[in-house]
Amino acid sequence: MELKRNIISLQKGLVCPPNDGMDNRIAVSTVQAHLMQWGYMLDQDSFTELSKSDLSFIHTFNDEVISYLKVVMGGKRNYQPLYKNFPEEVMAKSDSELFWNAMIHYWSQGTWEPSTVTYEKPIQFETVKYTMIKYGTAERFANIFKDLVSINTSLMPQDLDIVKWFVKSGETLVFPASIPFKETLCTVLGAIIETGKELEFI
Repeated sequence: MELKRNIISLQKGLVCPPNDGMDNRIAVSTVQAHLMQWGYMLDQDSFTELSKSDLSFIHTFNDEVISYLKVVMGGKRNYQPLYKNFPEEVMAKSDSELFWNAMIHYWSQGTWEPSTVTYEKPIQFETVKYTMIKYGTAERFANIFKDLVSINTSLMPQDLDIVKWFVKSGETLVFPASIPFKETLCTVLGAIIETGKELEFI
């Protein structure tokens, strides 16, 4: 599957949204409901920050991340989106308020019992330990590349693909003082040569 910024962020346990000054909590509640069916959940900070993004970014994030999870998790889960026409179709405001209260209760380490509330559309999630997605700034995203090329051992194929993506994507590259592992250094240099263009470095 083609790597994209949102997929790389998810692989590293992050969401790195722009702050567009919006209040799209209802849309993000819908995204949260979709993620939870795959065992993932936005933590409170990432939920809040993603809600500040334009609806177009939220829509793209939902589509890219859910498509990725479908591929990597395959038939492990029988995924049926609660809102098939997202973002045109989202939670009703009444549902979103109840869902938000449940999230706060969950984030506060309380006992979450969704069966105690009535939703316009049924929302059924297993009581599981969710993989939390944390908020990442633009700087934190850029440091994914720096962190990977700083490792003094062989990188996993997935991480080598991320390194190549950074070089080829046109992102500003944040380099460490040195790249200690020769295989990683060769991967970086090879990707630079493949681009055939000047890159911006920090």
